[in-house]
Amino acid sequence: MAYNTFSKSSSNLLELMDCGYAALDLHGHFLETNTIFAAMFGYNENTLLLMDMETFWRNAAAQVSFLEQVKEQGVVHHYKAELKHKHGELLPVFINAEYLLEQQVFMLCVYPSILPDTSQYEVLKTSQKNTMQRELITSESNSARVELFQPFSLGDLALSVMQRYEHVFVGKPRVFTYEIMKNLPMCMGNKQQVLKLLSCMMDNAIEATQAGDSITVYVRTTMLKHKSTGLDEQYVMLSVQDNGVGMDAETQKHIFEPNFSTKLQGRGMSLTRALKVIKKHDGRIHVKTGPKMGSLFKVYFPVCSHE
Repeated sequence: MAYNTFSKSSSNLLELMDCGYAALDLHGHFLETNTIFAAMFGYNENTLLLMDMETFWRNAAAQVSFLEQVKEQGVVHHYKAELKHKHGELLPVFINAEYLLEQQVFMLCVYPSILPDTSQYEVLKTSQKNTMQRELITSESNSARVELFQPFSLGDLALSVMQRYEHVFVGKPRVFTYEIMKNLPMCMGNKQQVLKLLSCMMDNAIEATQAGDSITVYVRTTMLKHKSTGLDEQYVMLSVQDNGVGMDAETQKHIFEPNFSTKLQGRGMSLTRALKVIKKHDGRIHVKTGPKMGSLFKVYFPVCSHE
């Protein structure tokens, strides 16, 4: 079952919550946060969506133990922990957590342990605003159109992801090259999902390459024919090309299948989920690869029709 992000109105409700909120997938990767959570640990929300919760724990085993307890018990109240701030300080906190079995999602409510009245902080309060949140998270009927769709610049998102990867992999450098067309038209979509999609594409390229190999990213406009009308329509295309190991014919047949396992899956968004995001945005994807010839992934997003 796909995880559904909040609608615009309920995203505003997240900011009314008086604790740090976060939703995680089974591996501890962030799916949603509010600004209180981000500010508590010195980050911004977009940065957190490219990270996982393991960063905040003393070690990976501590997070695994916590998530296993939540998964086993269903709901955990007032779990005492020390989580790391961006600058390294340890922040004593309490965590209320719930595991949503059908959605395979962990919901966390995090607040400093110095607060005198912890009873007021429940994972899902009984107030109307949190009832709405629960409904939006658990309802499979929520389509992409109910999610927070807004104009975004694919070039700006790609640049932010590229700069992060350049920084993260400075110890095992790839030769990063990118060319982003100026004055790109805006696309319409969920920025958080697109950021995770772009990270998935970069993860693939990193996984397939070694230090010294090249990864090249281009963002530019192109024209494609509409599948039904045959008329030309404008898209913004992002391509990620590497000179790594590539994929053989058998692997290519299965990369978008559910439950197909690669090293990449388990680190972040799988290619199956990436394909779902592209379809939700009425986009397209093209893959060109082969053994020892590297891989080229191209994704296309339609330009906002109302521009």
